[in-house]
Amino acid sequence: DLAIAWTRRIEPNMFGVRSFSMTPDAGIVAIAVMDTMFIADQKNYYIGVFNGRDGSPVARLHLNGFESIAISPNGKLLAVGQRVKLLLGEMQPTVNIYDIASGAQVATVIHDRLRVGRKDFGNDDINCQFTPDGKYLVTSSIHTKVWAI
Repeated sequence: DLAIAWTRRIEPNMFGVRSFSMTPDAGIVAIAVMDTMFIADQKNYYIGVFNGRDGSPVARLHLNGFESIAISPNGKLLAVGQRVKLLLGEMQPTVNIYDIASGAQVATVIHDRLRVGRKDFGNDDINCQFTPDGKYLVTSSIHTKVWAI
Protein backbone atom coordinates (compact mmCIF):
# COMPACT_ATOMS: atom_id res chain seq x y z
CA ASP A 1 0.00 0.00 0.00
CA LEU A 2 1.23 3.48 -0.84
CA ALA A 3 0.65 6.49 1.37
CA ILE A 4 1.75 10.09 0.86
CA ALA A 5 4.55 10.94 3.29
CA TRP A 6 4.51 14.68 2.53
CA THR A 7 3.48 17.19 -0.13
CA ARG A 8 5.11 20.43 -1.18
CA ARG A 9 3.30 22.82 -3.50
CA ILE A 10 5.38 25.08 -5.73
CA GLU A 11 4.64 28.77 -5.96
CA PRO A 12 1.61 29.73 -8.10
CA ASN A 13 3.75 31.94 -10.38
CA MET A 14 5.97 29.00 -11.34
CA PHE A 15 5.30 26.67 -14.27
CA GLY A 16 6.35 23.43 -12.64
CA VAL A 17 9.10 20.94 -11.96
CA ARG A 18 11.28 19.92 -14.91
CA SER A 19 13.51 17.36 -13.20
CA PHE A 20 14.13 15.81 -9.81
CA SER A 21 16.56 13.53 -8.05
CA MET A 22 16.87 11.82 -4.70
CA THR A 23 19.40 9.90 -2.67
CA PRO A 24 19.08 6.09 -2.79
CA ASP A 25 17.55 6.06 0.70
CA ALA A 26 15.19 8.95 -0.24
CA GLY A 27 16.66 10.96 2.64
CA ILE A 28 17.24 14.01 0.42
CA VAL A 29 15.07 15.10 -2.53
CA ALA A 30 15.97 17.81 -5.06
CA ILE A 31 13.55 19.41 -7.54
CA ALA A 32 14.23 21.86 -10.37
CA VAL A 33 11.47 24.49 -10.51
CA MET A 34 11.04 27.06 -13.28
CA ASP A 35 8.61 29.74 -14.41
CA THR A 36 8.20 28.50 -18.02
CA MET A 37 9.09 25.41 -20.00
CA PHE A 38 10.76 27.55 -22.68
CA ILE A 39 14.40 27.83 -21.64
CA ALA A 40 15.04 31.03 -23.63
CA ASP A 41 12.20 32.76 -21.75
CA GLN A 42 13.05 31.62 -18.23
CA LYS A 43 13.58 34.41 -15.75
CA ASN A 44 12.82 32.71 -12.45
CA TYR A 45 14.06 29.25 -11.41
CA TYR A 46 15.66 27.40 -8.53
CA ILE A 47 16.57 23.97 -7.28
CA GLY A 48 14.86 23.14 -4.01
CA VAL A 49 16.49 20.53 -1.78
CA PHE A 50 14.31 18.91 0.89
CA ASN A 51 14.49 16.37 3.67
CA GLY A 52 12.96 13.26 2.12
CA ARG A 53 11.36 12.12 5.36
CA ASP A 54 9.32 15.19 6.25
CA GLY A 55 9.70 17.66 3.33
CA SER A 56 11.46 20.33 5.38
CA PRO A 57 13.72 22.63 3.33
CA VAL A 58 17.45 21.86 3.28
CA ALA A 59 18.58 24.38 0.66
CA ARG A 60 17.30 26.60 -2.13
CA LEU A 61 19.86 27.17 -4.87
CA HIS A 62 19.39 29.77 -7.58
CA LEU A 63 20.33 27.35 -10.36
CA ASN A 64 18.56 26.29 -13.53
CA GLY A 65 18.02 22.54 -13.53
CA PHE A 66 16.17 22.52 -16.85
CA GLU A 67 18.44 19.89 -18.42
CA SER A 68 19.01 17.50 -15.54
CA ILE A 69 19.93 17.27 -11.91
CA ALA A 70 21.46 14.48 -9.85
CA ILE A 71 22.10 14.31 -6.14
CA SER A 72 25.01 12.29 -4.75
CA PRO A 73 24.17 9.22 -2.64
CA ASN A 74 25.43 10.95 0.54
CA GLY A 75 23.25 14.00 -0.22
CA LYS A 76 26.16 16.45 -0.18
CA LEU A 77 26.68 17.17 -3.90
CA LEU A 78 24.31 18.27 -6.64
CA ALA A 79 25.15 17.86 -10.32
CA VAL A 80 23.35 20.24 -12.70
CA GLY A 81 23.42 19.70 -16.47
CA GLN A 82 23.27 22.64 -18.85
CA ARG A 83 23.90 23.54 -22.46
CA VAL A 84 26.52 26.24 -22.82
CA LYS A 85 26.25 28.29 -26.02
CA LEU A 86 29.57 28.87 -27.74
CA LEU A 87 30.07 30.26 -31.22
CA LEU A 88 27.19 30.46 -33.66
CA GLY A 89 25.78 26.95 -34.04
CA GLU A 90 27.97 25.40 -31.36
CA MET A 91 27.00 24.10 -27.92
CA GLN A 92 28.91 22.50 -25.11
CA PRO A 93 26.99 20.10 -22.87
CA THR A 94 28.32 20.77 -19.36
CA VAL A 95 27.66 19.52 -15.83
CA ASN A 96 28.47 21.74 -12.86
CA ILE A 97 28.77 20.17 -9.42
CA TYR A 98 27.74 22.10 -6.31
CA ASP A 99 28.12 21.60 -2.57
CA ILE A 100 24.54 21.64 -1.33
CA ALA A 101 25.30 23.06 2.13
CA SER A 102 27.18 26.13 0.86
CA GLY A 103 25.81 26.41 -2.68
CA ALA A 104 29.40 26.73 -3.93
CA GLN A 105 30.38 25.27 -7.29
CA VAL A 106 33.09 22.66 -6.62
CA ALA A 107 33.68 21.12 -10.08
CA THR A 108 32.73 21.19 -13.76
CA VAL A 109 32.79 18.41 -16.33
CA ILE A 110 32.74 19.46 -19.97
CA HIS A 111 31.71 17.35 -22.91
CA ASP A 112 32.81 17.69 -26.51
CA ARG A 113 32.04 20.87 -28.37
CA LEU A 114 29.09 20.13 -30.66
CA ARG A 115 28.03 21.75 -33.89
CA VAL A 116 24.25 21.87 -33.73
CA GLY A 117 21.94 22.54 -36.65
CA ARG A 118 18.19 22.23 -37.06
CA LYS A 119 18.46 18.52 -37.85
CA ASP A 120 20.50 17.93 -34.68
CA PHE A 121 17.79 19.08 -32.28
CA GLY A 122 18.36 17.45 -28.90
CA ASN A 123 21.90 16.24 -29.57
CA ASP A 124 23.19 18.80 -27.09
CA ASP A 125 20.96 17.63 -24.23
CA ILE A 126 22.90 16.54 -21.16
CA ASN A 127 21.86 14.08 -18.46
CA CYS A 128 23.72 13.09 -15.32
CA GLN A 129 23.55 10.52 -12.54
CA PHE A 130 25.81 9.53 -9.67
CA THR A 131 26.61 5.84 -9.24
CA PRO A 132 25.08 4.26 -6.11
CA ASP A 133 28.48 4.17 -4.37
CA GLY A 134 29.08 7.88 -5.15
CA LYS A 135 32.50 7.18 -6.71
CA TYR A 136 31.51 8.19 -10.25
CA LEU A 137 29.32 10.65 -12.11
CA VAL A 138 27.87 9.36 -15.38
CA THR A 139 26.99 12.01 -17.96
CA SER A 140 25.34 11.43 -21.27
CA SER A 141 24.87 13.66 -24.28
CA ILE A 142 25.82 12.56 -27.77
CA HIS A 143 28.51 10.56 -25.91
CA THR A 144 28.33 8.88 -22.52
CA LYS A 145 31.19 9.51 -20.11
CA VAL A 146 32.04 8.24 -16.65
CA TRP A 147 33.90 10.66 -14.38
CA ALA A 148 35.76 9.60 -11.23
CA ILE A 149 34.80 11.80 -8.28
